[in-house]
Amino acid sequence: MKRFLTALVFSFFALPITAANMTRVAQVVDSHTIVVSGGTVVTLRGVAVPAEEEQAAAEYLHYLIGTAPVYVENGDVYRSPDALYINGEMAKHAWQSAHHETYLGELDLGPRTTSTRTPAPPKQRTPQRMPPPQRHHYPRVRVKK
Repeated sequence: MKRFLTALVFSFFALPITAANMTRVAQVVDSHTIVVSGGTVVTLRGVAVPAEEEQAAAEYLHYLIGTAPVYVENGDVYRSPDALYINGEMAKHAWQSAHHETYLGELDLGPRTTSTRTPAPPKQRTPQRMPPPQRHHYPRVRVKK
């Protein structure tokens, strides 16, 4: 059994280990295209941005990844180290969330007024005793020997 376990442990070390293809972002071209280190151009899969929102989306993409290390796989881009799915963030149109907010101004409730009524004194609580626990009497069972 020891030989089997030893062979099993050593076989895990003998397996080839492949590292993930992590690269750095060199440039954000537009809202759905980035250039990674080495000059490879990556188009984000599943991201469609209207022309009038192109500038805001590109700024948001630059905010999301900047020059961070990313993992690229078939047009899917994941930010490292938190594994944020960049394609999903861009597809949700997250850059639009700030445009729908409306500033209503500061809230001014005026000075606080005190009540003319005098508060009632706190009630005195008397400690109460817990009732004694109820005892259950179960019938005794006799075991014959």
